[in-house]
Amino acid sequence: MKSLRIIVATLILAYACGCGGGGGGGCGTPGNTAECSSGDICSNLSGDGNACRKICTTQTDCPSDESCLGVANTDVKSCQPRSVSAATPTPAPTATPKK
Repeated sequence: MKSLRIIVATLILAYACGCGGGGGGGCGTPGNTAECSSGDICSNLSGDGNACRKICTTQTDCPSDESCLGVANTDVKSCQPRSVSAATPTPAPTATPKK
């Protein structure tokens, strides 16, 4: 049980810092490449701070779960996670009044 807690804590920490797949790694200034690995750029992620992400020119440069989007204050694009859109609520059926 203790090892499960350690694994979960490690995963939460890795997710929170932006470490891991798809470039990953936190960075300070969108558009800066010096803070990132070769081929990556510091990208502003919607609601998620900044992270080093793979530079792209077209959608085909990115995995299917990412979008090739512009980086703030630059003419460069990077592969960024697709936002999860809220599901459209299904209207509840209304009772037909009896006559």
